Amino acid sequence: MHQKKTGDVSMIKQLLTTILPREQIATDVPLAKYTTFGVGGLARFLVTPSTQKQCCDLLRVCQDHQIPFFVLGKGSNLLVSDDGFDGVVILLTQGLHSFALQDGLVQADAGAMLSQIARECANQGLIGLAFAAGIPGSVGGAIKMNAGAYEGQMADVVASVTVYDLETQQLRVIPKEELAFSYRHSIFHEKKWVILSAKLYLTKGDNPQEEAKKQQEQIAHYNRLRSQKQPLNYPNAGSTFKRPAGAYAGKLIEEAGLSGFRVGGACVSTKHCGFIINDNKASAQDIYDLCQQVQQQVKKHSGYDLELEIELLGKFETKK
Repeated sequence: MHQKKTGDVSMIKQLLTTILPREQIATDVPLAKYTTFGVGGLARFLVTPSTQKQCCDLLRVCQDHQIPFFVLGKGSNLLVSDDGFDGVVILLTQGLHSFALQDGLVQADAGAMLSQIARECANQGLIGLAFAAGIPGSVGGAIKMNAGAYEGQMADVVASVTVYDLETQQLRVIPKEELAFSYRHSIFHEKKWVILSAKLYLTKGDNPQEEAKKQQEQIAHYNRLRSQKQPLNYPNAGSTFKRPAGAYAGKLIEEAGLSGFRVGGACVSTKHCGFIINDNKASAQDIYDLCQQVQQQVKKHSGYDLELEIELLGKFETKK
């Protein structure tokens, strides 16, 4: 995808206004406030579609005119470069964030908050989503990475996903069987599909009131565990690295002597070494450099190759 030059800004804005009202189009927006790391430079454009049609039209126009774009949810698994993104960021969480529950079926927009859905399901005595009550992401992002916690994962509850196929420029409904779920992975890492909405199937308890109480207690238990073991009081993006086969990233990092290790304002959490935190006005490059050093030191100490779980957006300087 070719990048448009700065001189094309007025043309891009004109194209966007054929799809969205002007109040849904913003320019030069700091992306730091749209990510849980709290870092990142400016987006040339940030747009907030309020319907699936608007979202599809935006994607189609960006493709047809070779305008770089990025679809953003909660930004809870994302590191945005200090240079920002010279294109169109399509933010789903302000307009495509509704969900509805009926007889154990959840119909949710991609920008809906997963934790909110999990709590509402628990309140109605539905079983299967309590693990997600503390995951600070959107439905779309959680499905893409097959987010999980406490022995649960999105693959357990997803029934189907409605996507916009960037190759055919058509809507498609993909059943669970074709989503290729595995640990922190789905088919969306390979296919040029944008998640627009999903259906989740949960189990109905025999006694909704009694089951609601059980589910709420389970969520409270998970929240206590999180607060005890995770650095929730610092900006972070959850587990920074994927769990390697036969080991745990946090334990490998700790054994390499990296607890509290820092680069600039970024630090390996002393509470849980699997988390990199922004504890002192870190730059995105600080966080990226720290990730690289952690990978190098763990490789040197134990031979394990740690793979980033977080997604990168924009340009980063790789130091040797």
